[in-house]
Amino acid sequence: MIAQDAYPALEVDRYLGDIERMAMRLRGRMPQTSAVEERVAALNQFLFEDLGFRGNTDEYYDPRNSYLNDVIDPKVGIPILVSILTCGGRRVGLPLEGVSFPGHFSCGCACARAC
Repeated sequence: MIAQDAYPALEVDRYLGDIERMAMRLRGRMPQTSAVEERVAALNQFLFEDLGFRGNTDEYYDPRNSYLNDVIDPKVGIPILVSILTCGGRRVGLPLEGVSFPGHFSCGCACARAC
């Protein structure tokens, strides 16, 4: 919905559907009986190798990096939005949560705290 500021006609439901379809694809290839570490590795392989998401090192300060639609379509964005997509692994049962660092944001496994 934040992207609607720059794109008033944006079809938000389309992008929410894209995220749900990614989760369904990942769920289909990730056995729930695997150890959490293996499932996180499968998530990373899916997002960064299979789908090709990556950080935008060429145009880091491009304002489009702040809109989820402009990250999902080209699969390039700033770390905070790529981390938000990674935290979407919760949709397939992974215990992930946002992690705040000074000046940065990432996604981490909540189980690491409990171990």
